[in-house]
Amino acid sequence: MSLPRALDYRRLKALDVQEERDMAGRVAGILYLTAGGSFLALLLAPGVTIANRTTVISLGGLAIAWGLACLTVVDWQKASPLVSHASTACGLPATAIAMAATGGAASPARAGLLFVVLYASYFYPPREAIPYLAGCVLVLALPLAYDPDAVGSGAVAELIVLIPAYGAIGFTIMVAKGLLIGLRTDAVRLSLTDALTGLANRRAIVERLGEALASGRAADAVGLLVVDLDTFKEANTRFGHPGGDRVLCTAADTLVTCARASDLVGRLGGDEFAIVARNPTPDGMQALAARVVEHVEAADARLAMPGFRLSCSVGWALAPGNGDTVDDLLAAADLALHVAKIDGKDRAHGPLAAAA
Repeated sequence: MSLPRALDYRRLKALDVQEERDMAGRVAGILYLTAGGSFLALLLAPGVTIANRTTVISLGGLAIAWGLACLTVVDWQKASPLVSHASTACGLPATAIAMAATGGAASPARAGLLFVVLYASYFYPPREAIPYLAGCVLVLALPLAYDPDAVGSGAVAELIVLIPAYGAIGFTIMVAKGLLIGLRTDAVRLSLTDALTGLANRRAIVERLGEALASGRAADAVGLLVVDLDTFKEANTRFGHPGGDRVLCTAADTLVTCARASDLVGRLGGDEFAIVARNPTPDGMQALAARVVEHVEAADARLAMPGFRLSCSVGWALAPGNGDTVDDLLAAADLALHVAKIDGKDRAHGPLAAAA
């Protein structure tokens, strides 16, 4: 069973991951500091032809300044992805200018393009990284247009070697990053999924409740409905654990059909389930609870387990009103569930404050 109503795992891709935004910013800062220092070091390196010292000093200074800004000023979690793209894209003309100012085709500054290849291949999806790789090839070939010594110096032969090398490096990194994202996605899914039913587990339910309650908008109600199977122990006793698992999976499927597409359906543990609803009304929660009781009872026919009758008790609570924290809301729903059990099971009960 899939997890259609739990979490959106697409957020794990590239710069959409909040913690990866910070890492991307720090890496960009380090690379620009390194590139800026390298440009300035070319002024002192023996055997390097310096055509324009002012240009080299300016490029080095700007690169170092932007590197420091990346590390200390830019808030990468709030910054638009366009800021990252602009930062990466500027590396291409900066390297091209540095090459022109320090020997053209023979310039050591061309090594700066490797920074662009590595950064773009790791931090961007392939459709966004490939244009940067093509830009690196263009910058490598650019000296052929203005440097009369380029052909004689072996620039063409160097291009023949570097173009496939850059492509291979970029491809390897993109494939490795894709595998990393896949492994991470699987790890997150497993950590938030109940292995038996495929629903969200208790951790995912608590996280969703916490996010909903922390939204800060008083007008946004958060509903919690807790479901307990009335005779689950009897199923385990009469039919063993395979029979108990059938009951749990049937109940899980039934709850999914009762909930809205925007609701989170999960298993708290044992024979207890939960539905987290955003912006429900008290009448809507009561109707959902009644629908769950009715549909779970109707699902008994699908089990075909002689001598066993599937039913459930339901308690629900609503925030604000019945609790402002996850623990308070869980306690209010559990208390309502307890009252439903005392009243005879196979029924739903709302929060005690609402019933008073």
